[in-house]
Amino acid sequence: MFKKGFTLAEVLITITILGVVAVLTIPALKADIDKTSWAQGLKVNYYNIQQGFHRMLADQGVDSLGDTELADIVPMTLLYKPNSSSGSSSGGGDGEEEENENEATNEAILKEMSKYFSIQKMDIGVPEDHPIRKYSGGKYTSEISDSLKFYLENGSIMYIRFGRYSAGSNAQKYGTFGPTRMYIDVNGEKGPNTLGKDIFYIYRITDDGNLVLYGLGIANNVRWDTASGVYACTDEAIKTNKSNGLTCGARVFEQGFKITY
Repeated sequence: MFKKGFTLAEVLITITILGVVAVLTIPALKADIDKTSWAQGLKVNYYNIQQGFHRMLADQGVDSLGDTELADIVPMTLLYKPNSSSGSSSGGGDGEEEENENEATNEAILKEMSKYFSIQKMDIGVPEDHPIRKYSGGKYTSEISDSLKFYLENGSIMYIRFGRYSAGSNAQKYGTFGPTRMYIDVNGEKGPNTLGKDIFYIYRITDDGNLVLYGLGIANNVRWDTASGVYACTDEAIKTNKSNGLTCGARVFEQGFKITY
């Protein structure tokens, strides 16, 4: 006896069902893979960058970033803006001379940073064709436009603003010198270039080289789970599209480097 095979109609129905299942499940699987990749990217960069600053301190035999050779390179201003020679708002001086001075400072910073971090090249700011966006949508600029942009060999990008705190509460909390702001883009210029997805905000690097994620509630910092409005990274803030994503790195950190939103 011959066994009855599948009819063409049955094969077509099966293929159609498999196609529907694929359409429904593949986007969700891709989203899970992306989240895992972004969270692991934050974990790797968080520890690698922190270790880089620790090596800087150990290599130079100092306890504070303010006593490193890097601190000697960055001009003595409240905020070093790489687009101008010193970050000062006082003005004056020859424009070409200031530009040359600024370029020399940028090159010196790159040379010193390259001793402790695997840097391919350095740039400034965010190009128009690769804008950074808030989790809730809309372009995000803020201090990133005044940041040095380090392309790392692992494919990530590290945006850093260097600055100083004068004597007072901020100096006591963070020290007098260091990267005052940092953003980590874990997959470089690939999409989605969005805060809380593939870009995470480091609020401060302390004098002893430790990274402080924005949203951990440290030193009067807001907390991702109790903040309101755009600074929250709760399920409700994500669901209602209110979060700007700035504190989401802290949530990823506290949940074992997992993106659960």
